[in-house]
Amino acid sequence: MDRGLLIESSVCAAMHARELRCDIGAYDTAAMNPGGCKQDMMRALAAAEIEMLLTAALAPVGNRQTQGVCEEWTLYDLLGHLADWDTYFLAWLQQLTSGEEPSLYFTEDGDRFNDWLLENRQGASWNTNWHDFRHNRTQLITALQQVPEDEFVKKRNNQHSSFPTVYHCAWSALEHYIHHAADIRRQLGIDAPAQLLDFRGPYTC
Repeated sequence: MDRGLLIESSVCAAMHARELRCDIGAYDTAAMNPGGCKQDMMRALAAAEIEMLLTAALAPVGNRQTQGVCEEWTLYDLLGHLADWDTYFLAWLQQLTSGEEPSLYFTEDGDRFNDWLLENRQGASWNTNWHDFRHNRTQLITALQQVPEDEFVKKRNNQHSSFPTVYHCAWSALEHYIHHAADIRRQLGIDAPAQLLDFRGPYTC
């Protein structure tokens, strides 16, 4: 695809994802649009995935493992990071729906946790990171789709979960893609509206 067209497509996808994000409901409650909470969230997640894929494609192919796209992280590093977080989102989702205790290491110290994930990714091939990036998000989306509508916003009392509802878990996974897609555009100097070069949300500071 022509780079100019790719930039235009990624910008349009980013605008669409942010518009859909505004429709998924209030963060501080489990209330969402009547009759459409789950569907709205799934549409927003799908739009954010398209945005991420188009934005990642803007990184020069020859520099995917050397050029920073998220501060010092390369695209190779970032895709591994996204893949690993989706493993955790899926684990948290399973804890919410089953009440099981966590089995994966986690710390609320975000920098320390991300450094640990990055260290464990060292030595993986580009193909491994790409496969995990695509596979893990697909698994998460599939699992979310299987949650019944009335269970999506049901408040849980699972002390082991990082989220009170499935809705909140999905919201965090949505923000994660939107946030890092903005990082890529900003660091690569992509010609995009200012609001698409940064992102702040309830789960993204």
